[in-house]
Amino acid sequence: MMKKNKSPKTTAGKAARRRKLRYGVYATAITAAFVAVIIGLNVVATVLADRFPLQWDVTANSDYSISDENREYIKKIDRDVTVTLCASEEDYTGGNYSALLESSNYVDTSAGMFFEQTVRLLKDYEKLNPKVDITFADPQDPSFSTYTKKYSNESFSLGDILVECSFTLDGEQIDHYKKLTFFDLYDIDNTYYSYYGYYTVSGSKVETAVTSAIYSVTSDKTYQVAVITANGGSTVDSLSDLMLQNNYQFTEIDDLVSQSIPDDTDLVIIAAPSKDYSREQLKMLENYLDLKGKLGKNLMYVASNKYGDMPNLYDFLAEWGFNISDGLVDETDSSYYLSDTAKTVKLLDQGSDYTKAIADGEYSFYCAANSPVTVKWEENENHKTTTVLATNSTAKCDGQNGPFVAVGVGEYAITGLDDSDDEYKEYKSSVIVVSSLDMIETAYNNYPDVGNLELLMATVNETMGRQADDISFTVREYESLTFTTSDSGTVAMRIIFVFVIPLALLAVCIFVTVRRRRL
Repeated sequence: MMKKNKSPKTTAGKAARRRKLRYGVYATAITAAFVAVIIGLNVVATVLADRFPLQWDVTANSDYSISDENREYIKKIDRDVTVTLCASEEDYTGGNYSALLESSNYVDTSAGMFFEQTVRLLKDYEKLNPKVDITFADPQDPSFSTYTKKYSNESFSLGDILVECSFTLDGEQIDHYKKLTFFDLYDIDNTYYSYYGYYTVSGSKVETAVTSAIYSVTSDKTYQVAVITANGGSTVDSLSDLMLQNNYQFTEIDDLVSQSIPDDTDLVIIAAPSKDYSREQLKMLENYLDLKGKLGKNLMYVASNKYGDMPNLYDFLAEWGFNISDGLVDETDSSYYLSDTAKTVKLLDQGSDYTKAIADGEYSFYCAANSPVTVKWEENENHKTTTVLATNSTAKCDGQNGPFVAVGVGEYAITGLDDSDDEYKEYKSSVIVVSSLDMIETAYNNYPDVGNLELLMATVNETMGRQADDISFTVREYESLTFTTSDSGTVAMRIIFVFVIPLALLAVCIFVTVRRRRL
C-alpha cells in the first residue's frame, strides 16, 4: 500500500506549533526571570535596609537623618553600648505616648512625627555601628524590674531613654549609664500655658542628647567643674548646658571660705561676681591652680562691668597676664553690629590652637557689655598669654582704642620629671578670661551662625588637654518636622517618578508586546 505524503500545510502547521511552543517557553522563562529579579531586588533591599540606614530623607533639613558629625562619631564607637527606649515601639509611635503627655498638659505639635523621628534615629544608630544595641522596654511590664533593681536610685517614666556601657579599664570594671528624660529629649514651649493652660512640645533635641550620652558613658574620664557662686557669682547656665553634653559634670560652691575646692576638680568657673574676693579666697584659688607644684588645673573668669572695680581679683588675674579695668567697650563702627537695634561688638577669631576645632568661617562672634581687657605681656618667664578672640580696632573705651581681648588664655608651664616613667614632661595650669557674661547668657546665641558658646567650648576642651579626636557636640534641634523636600530632593523625585519609572515600565511593555507578536 502506498504511503500518503503529508501535505505542506500539515508540515507548516506542526512547525508553527513547535515554534509557538518554543517562543512561549522563552516568553514564560523571560517573564519568570524578570519576576525573580524583582523579587530578588526586593529581598536584597529589605536585608540592606534592616542592616544599613538606607532610607532616603527628603525633608528640607534632613530632619529624619543623623547629622554627618554624629554619623562619623557613631561609626568609631568601639565599646558595646545599649540604648533602651522605655516604651514599646507601638506605644511610643502609635499615639499612646502622646496621649499620656497630653494628660499632663503637654501637647505634641508634630502630631507624633517627633516620636517617629526618635525611633528612626535610634534604629540608624544601630545600623551605623553593631556596637550600639537599641532595645525597647515598657516600664509597666513586669520584666522591667531588671532595670529598677539594677538602678534602684532611679525612677523611670514612659519615654525615658537609658544609655549603658560596661568595660574594663586598667583591670577595673567600669559601669557607666545615663538616663535621658522627656525634658532632655524635647523642647517645651510655655507660651500657651498662661492663657490656654498647656505646654507644647515644640522641638526635638534627641540626636544631640543621645549621641552625647553615648560619648559620656563610653569615655574613660568625666571632667569635673566647680562653679563658684560665692560673692554673687553667676551659674552660666547656657555654657553649663553645652558642657554637660560634652562630658563635663558640675558642682556648685556657694561659700569659698567654709567650702574647699574638691581635689578632683578640673576646672573652676567664676562668673560675674558682685563682690571682690578676699585675700583668703584668692589664696585658695592659687593653691588650687598650683596643686602643690603639680599644676594641671584650670580656671575660667567671666567679667561683668555691672559691679565696679574689683582690685583684689584683678591683681590676681594680672599675674596670669591680663589687665582688667572698669569701663565699657563701645563699638564705634555700626557696620559691625549684629543688627540695627543691637549695639554689639563683633569679635574676631585670632586663629589660635584653642579654636582649631571650629571650622574656619562657620561662625561669627558677637557680644555686648564687654569689660576692657588687655594683654599685660605675651611671655614672662614661665607665663604665656594667648588672645583667642578680640574686638576690632574700632572698639573704644574711655579714650583707649582697641583691639581689646574678648577671650584670652594665660598659661603657667614648667618641665619636670615624671615619677611614673622617669621622663620629662610639661606641667601646666591655665586661666581663661572672658570679657563679658553677655557672651554666654545672651539671645545672640540663638542665631544659628553665632558661635560664642561653640568657641568657648573649643577653648575649654583645648585648655583641658582633651584629645583632638574628641567630638564637640552642639545642640541640633528640630523645631518643626515636615515632609517638604529640598530643591534637589524635589528634582530627583520628579525625575524618578515622572520619567525613569514610567519609561522603564514602557520599555518592558514594548518588549513583551513585540515578543508576543512574533510567536
